[in-house]
This record gives sequence, C-alpha cells and structure tokens, in this order.
Amino acid sequence: MITTAIMSAEEPDTSAIVKAAGAAGITHYRWGGIKYTTDSPKEYIARLRPQFARLADLNAKHNVCGIYHTHSGINEVGASIWDLCETLDGVDPKALGINYDIGHATVEGGTIVLLAECSDGLGRADFLKWFDARDSRALAARLVNGYEVNGQTAWALLTKAERYRVCLVSELPPEDVLRMRMIPVRTISEALEQASSGDGFIMPRGAAVMPRIEAQ
Repeated sequence: MITTAIMSAEEPDTSAIVKAAGAAGITHYRWGGIKYTTDSPKEYIARLRPQFARLADLNAKHNVCGIYHTHSGINEVGASIWDLCETLDGVDPKALGINYDIGHATVEGGTIVLLAECSDGLGRADFLKWFDARDSRALAARLVNGYEVNGQTAWALLTKAERYRVCLVSELPPEDVLRMRMIPVRTISEALEQASSGDGFIMPRGAAVMPRIEAQ
C-alpha cells in the first residue's frame, strides 16, 4: 500500500499515480482527507457520490483499490462512518473501500474488541522488540534514529493501546499481548465482560466489508 494525497479522479496527478501503482503491482493506496463545506452533510454527500464513482472507475481500470482513511475531528468526511457508507453505496469495494481507523472511530477511554486469531503469530520474530520502549513517545524517538516499517506498525498499535482499552481475542501467548499493552482474552464473551456497557459497532472483516444503510 502507498499513501497519496488523492482527493478525486479529476486532479492533475491522479490518473498518473493510479496507473503507475497498477503497473508496479501495488494493489492498494490510501486517499481521502476530504472535509465538509458549508453545504449540509446530505447535500455534500450527494455531490461526492459521482466523484467517488469516477475514482472507482479509474481504479478498476488499473486493478487497484483506493482505501479512504478515516479520521476524527470537526468537518472530517468519514469521521462518523455513516457518511462514507452512504457515499460508497453501490461502489465496487474492490475499487474503493475504507481504511477503518479503530482509534479515530472510538471515543477517548472507550474499549476496542479486536478479533484476530493470529494463527501465524506476529509475522516477524523481532516485532516485540519495539514494545521495550517506555511509551509511544519513546518509540517515536527510537524510530527517528532508526526507522523500520514494522516499528511504525508497533508505534501505531501502541498509541491506540495507550488511549483505549484494547481487548485482543487471539491465540497469541498472553504475555506477548500484555507486552503490546493490550488485554489478552480467549473468547468474545470474555472480551465483552471487559468492556463497559453501552452501544457499539461491529465491523466484520475490516475493510473487506462495506456496510449499507437503508432508510427506515
């Protein structure tokens, strides 16, 4: 995956970037960062739908998928998720999808229940070394002096684990989960007992699933 500043198919460099990504065998790219204007959300979504559809057509032509990274904050399209679901309704999820950021989608102090069997382990034998850092700031300083991609992945996980209670339902050794600052659990029921009561959201299979909102 590559990160881009793409906002629409009409931007001068979009076509060249998507074409180059496809030719290089890159299957996904991050895009987005669109903000609401003075229009009402419903009106703005109506304007965005054809824009998203044109970008999806361009992606499909080059066999790549653009994934919209969600952010929290005022005027951020996608912060509430429902707006992206409406905007992407009917669009091929293999061409446009959502890079669903569980940290931005959770209120401060909330609980994230992450279901990941992790049958292949952590992917890298040295992944846990990054969690020797005192906190995410110390880890960030370490990355400045010696950047590694898996270190950035560890930093992203650590920043969320510091802000939220992350219950991981997996087959990983409990001591490894604790080292990553998460709460090891073996079943969904056990995870829900750890979570506070209240409403929540279920996102099966992450970015591979596109929710559809229907009028009541």
